[in-house]
Amino acid sequence: MKNTTWHETGHAIFAKIFDDYLFIEIVTIEPTNGDKGGNIIKTIREEESEHDDFHFIIVCLAGLVVELMQNDRENEKKLMNILAQSTKRLNNKTIKDTFRGDFELIQEPLNRLSEKTQISKDMILAKVMIFISNCLLKTSEFWSAIDILARELDKKITLNTDEINTILDNCGFNQYLKEGKSKFIEETIELLKPS
Repeated sequence: MKNTTWHETGHAIFAKIFDDYLFIEIVTIEPTNGDKGGNIIKTIREEESEHDDFHFIIVCLAGLVVELMQNDRENEKKLMNILAQSTKRLNNKTIKDTFRGDFELIQEPLNRLSEKTQISKDMILAKVMIFISNCLLKTSEFWSAIDILARELDKKITLNTDEINTILDNCGFNQYLKEGKSKFIEETIELLKPS
């Protein structure tokens, strides 16, 4: 499967954690251009809290982290390498061009969040990478759901919210999240607390 399929699936899976106010309306790949994909992320709140901004940035960067980890899913020693590589590349022109849409989407919430929390932008991005990487390394349910959703996206090219939900219901991921969602949200709140 193409990297784009994994990337777009990563956005959709992590959006499910915060689906009380944030959801993926559609996720798609362009079959004639394997390095292009897209999604529409919707929020149902008019004014975002600092946690909402942090969660939005997590969803936007989940695709990048899933791509980086897809071939080395269980190597905890590689976590620090992934984080170092990711945060180093975040300021690199090439990576910003490659993932231009994701980086454009996070600029406003990143600025707002940094101002509200007095945490540097680089530190916020590192905390986002830590959260996503930990979920992927320590919770096998994430990769199971990513694999299933990626296969469906690769076959159908475009999936809407209802189709994504049906797939994640059928594989048990939605039920898993329903039972453990508060734990993941609490982890994100802890990451934003002053050190």
